[in-house]
Amino acid sequence: MNKWLIGLVVLVAGVGVGWYVMQGQNQQETTEKESVTQEMPATSPTPGASVEEMVVTTPGTTTGELKEKGGVTQRTVVTYSDTGFAPKTVTVKKGATVTFMNESGKGMWVASALHPTHQLLPGFDQLNTIT
Repeated sequence: MNKWLIGLVVLVAGVGVGWYVMQGQNQQETTEKESVTQEMPATSPTPGASVEEMVVTTPGTTTGELKEKGGVTQRTVVTYSDTGFAPKTVTVKKGATVTFMNESGKGMWVASALHPTHQLLPGFDQLNTIT
């Protein structure tokens, strides 16, 4: 009987510790995702080129709203022209939509910081140049 009781206490303690550790990791990941901001370079990077990485500190321009699943989601449009990106900096909340429009005569490649690996936001790398 004592072995069962000790085993049960150890099991409950293990589950409690596991839950506590997982809660801390989820909160840290959420905080990191919400605090990540980025500035786009003024020119389109080319493969092998060195690009200075910067962080956005000012808000962007919201040009409209989209209704999605009964709620309202902000939509920001960033335009790339022969003179660079406009607006130059954008800050968006989690779940917002950002549309990149290429109005230049050259290719545009949108990706996250830490060139060339783009690991700051690995899902935010189109992996291709769009003309």
